[in-house]
Amino acid sequence: MTADQPDGTEEPPPDRRPDAAAFMACWPWNVVDPGSDRVVATVSHADDPTWKADGTDCVGRYPDDDFTPTGTAEDGGWPVSEAYADVVRWQSGLDPTAVADYVYRHSQPWRTAADLLPERVDGDGRVRWNSNLQWSQAMYVLLVESLVRGEPFGLAPGR
Repeated sequence: MTADQPDGTEEPPPDRRPDAAAFMACWPWNVVDPGSDRVVATVSHADDPTWKADGTDCVGRYPDDDFTPTGTAEDGGWPVSEAYADVVRWQSGLDPTAVADYVYRHSQPWRTAADLLPERVDGDGRVRWNSNLQWSQAMYVLLVESLVRGEPFGLAPGR
């Protein structure tokens, strides 16, 4: 199955559902303007309860995501996806404090005892699984550097 030719029975099909991974096209890939109408419209949907964890400000990859330890949709979110969405919120002007909120408030309870961000948190923001992802930690460092500089840092070369 590919996004352009879905052959599964999922609703909505992969080529029709919002996916927080797409926000990486803005940061760090730098190929889509975070203020574009489509990106702003998509990130605005990320506040829909079906796309967020119930008890914490963390967006899932997409509504009813079943890439979980149980293989079924579970309430919860992906901290790195929330970081990507927050850069879009920040850069598009939808929420100028989104990145600061992520760094100083939202990500704090999601961390492990070793102060690392997991791949996934449950609906209450507790660590769910895969806590030693170096790319997730690297993205967090770039996010903090972006906050300090007041502009996105770690972008791919210009479009």
